[in-house]
Amino acid sequence: MKEAIIQPDLSVKLIESPIPTSSAGQIIIKVVVAAANPIDWKGVLPEEQIRLHGKLEAAEFLNSGKDVAGYVHAVGSGVEQFKPGDRVAATNHGSGYAEYSVSPVHTAYRIPDGTSFEDAASLGLPYITAALGLFNSLRLPSPWAPATTKTPLVIYGASSAVGLYAVKLARLANIHPIIAIAGQGGKIVAPFLDPGRGDALIDYRQEHVALIAEVKSKAGDVENALDAISTLQTVELMGEIVNPKTGTVAIVLKQDDPPNVPAGVSMPLVFAPALWEPIANDVGDEHATGSDYAGLKAFAVVYYHYLTYALGKGLLESHPAEVVPGGLGGLPTGLKNLRDGVKSGVKFLFRVEETKGL
Repeated sequence: MKEAIIQPDLSVKLIESPIPTSSAGQIIIKVVVAAANPIDWKGVLPEEQIRLHGKLEAAEFLNSGKDVAGYVHAVGSGVEQFKPGDRVAATNHGSGYAEYSVSPVHTAYRIPDGTSFEDAASLGLPYITAALGLFNSLRLPSPWAPATTKTPLVIYGASSAVGLYAVKLARLANIHPIIAIAGQGGKIVAPFLDPGRGDALIDYRQEHVALIAEVKSKAGDVENALDAISTLQTVELMGEIVNPKTGTVAIVLKQDDPPNVPAGVSMPLVFAPALWEPIANDVGDEHATGSDYAGLKAFAVVYYHYLTYALGKGLLESHPAEVVPGGLGGLPTGLKNLRDGVKSGVKFLFRVEETKGL
């Protein structure tokens, strides 16, 4: 099969690889559409590998694709919920940029009728990251046991894929007011906000003092926030927005002891790779070691199965997306677009069958 190996300069080397075989609890997917995520380009940079994982990965293993949609090709032992030929989407730890991809069964879900492969591929990693942030790290009410009282939530980077899925999931859980902070991509967020419930869209392109004052004027005392960008600057900003003694900010990128965050503010790391393997506390999510790993696997099963239900019932829709021509050969364009912030608020997709030479 053809497989794309991403280089640190985001060029792509297409190689011939054997079709993977499924181990216990895994499925092999014949990929129709693959989707790009920011971690796909960040994860091939040596400095990011060390920061995120504490080590360098071997170059030949840097097929960094995480999200795919296609048909089940084969299933491993113990897999009962899928069979060859089923339409599925899945999130994996790095095998998505190829004709065939391997995924743990607990991070795969059935694509309901009426949902395209393109829509399904655009959900995976950002959807589950948003779910982990809201319902695991922040411990907010779930869509099937929704909030019954006012529950202010601030989401920074609301037009990013993670941020917008967080907005959508918060709505389904009756969490309001939602204070969504975004820039030029704010236009894709606004339709999912309910001003009548106190929801508001705030432009981050203003002085921080003014931004903080605007958030507090609309939300009051804020206990919970999700930073879907998580640079040092945004983490420190969010630390000033939540309650300085009891607030929690879920962050998606590790920041070591931000100097200007109040001591009473907790900042749990939302680390999706902990869904695939136990990760040490100093690298990954605080719930990702020992017996808690089983809990995260169960979390993934529940929320991916809920995704099938929500899509089928029209409760959730995919992120705005654009197909990059050329199949796997289009990866340099898509990944560089992500890196450079081209077309804010858009996911980049790749139809594998368009790859030259297939």
